[in-house]
Amino acid sequence: MDNGFCRTSFILGLFWGLNKGLWGPVAINFSLILIMSFYSSDLTTGLVLFSNIFWGFFGKDLLIQKFLKNNYSPQNIINASSKEKALLIYQARSKNEVSFNN
Repeated sequence: MDNGFCRTSFILGLFWGLNKGLWGPVAINFSLILIMSFYSSDLTTGLVLFSNIFWGFFGKDLLIQKFLKNNYSPQNIINASSKEKALLIYQARSKNEVSFNN
């Protein structure tokens, strides 16, 4: 998983967070939108836009933090210009590794 801005989470916002199981941030974000909508309906549109910007920039970081809390650990770090190149590099390294278990 790469780090940084995510267009999918920017467009889908809270729904992306729900899909990824980020219950805490989604609950906080939804409650802020709900509370602010009671005070002013004009603020709701701006807050939803701000929320999507937040999810776009910090969504992947929140997901990585969730994985780390669940004791996931990265197996390898690969520098590549695209996901496809990273997958090819990973597969080439995996193919060249010698297995001592067989």
